[in-house]
Amino acid sequence: MAKKNKKWSWLAEYAAYRSLEFFFRFIPVSICFRFGELLGLLAFRLIAKRRKAVLRNLRIAFGDQQSKQELEKLAIDVFKCTSGNLVASIKTATMSVESLRKCLTIEGAENVEKFVKENDGGIYLLPHMGNWEVCARLNELVYPELPNGGMYRPLDNPYIDKVVKNRREFSGTSLYARNDGMAAPLQLIRDKGFLGILAGKALRADRSID
Repeated sequence: MAKKNKKWSWLAEYAAYRSLEFFFRFIPVSICFRFGELLGLLAFRLIAKRRKAVLRNLRIAFGDQQSKQELEKLAIDVFKCTSGNLVASIKTATMSVESLRKCLTIEGAENVEKFVKENDGGIYLLPHMGNWEVCARLNELVYPELPNGGMYRPLDNPYIDKVVKNRREFSGTSLYARNDGMAAPLQLIRDKGFLGILAGKALRADRSID
């Protein structure tokens, strides 16, 4: 019975996700980000457990360098940035490469070309706090001639997981689950490919993708 209920819950989440995808197709990505920021602000006010956890982590990071009011402002920024990127990622996942290039500024791409000439494969160390769907398409945006892959944690909802995984692989990115071991990802690097790995350190985004 519990398994059946979970299936219906997954289907409801899947329907909501695909509905958002369809709706966001008609809205500029910058507006999607702002909408996500509003949701993040709402989440800060309503999700007390998560709010306390973020404030605790900020106190550990900054100690007495920041006042209570300053830490609360930083916590709000964390919620807004995280939610903004999450909502914007739903939009960017369905955008064409040409549309992405128009609203992205990629800095340091020339370093990848220089690295490729002097080395074999490499690793993209990506911020854990950001627009993951853009990160998953770096192969199309930076150096599409090389094999590309990424470490991937399957989503809890199998229906949404299938959509996300198929879309990322369609862009040419090979996905590797950690439970499957590191043999295949390491072989990708030996074949002069690039492997994307999410870094544990969170970076604060000061602006959305316009």
